[in-house]
Amino acid sequence: MLETRVWIAFESSVQLSKALCITTRYAAVRRQFPTIEQGTKLERKLIDYQTHQFKLGPLIAYSYVMMVVARY
Repeated sequence: MLETRVWIAFESSVQLSKALCITTRYAAVRRQFPTIEQGTKLERKLIDYQTHQFKLGPLIAYSYVMMVVARY
């Protein structure tokens, strides 16, 4: 029974890390809202926004911690 619980924790961390990988790649490519600078139509990447970084950063750290604890 304990082995099953550890397996569930490990697989959860793997799935979370896959989802975060997809999210981070999308945020690095997706552009949104033009910049304030005059004369340019270049839009900022989602990953450049501080709110987006604050959402993704702790989740990435959490997935690593889950994986290490499940392996230990």
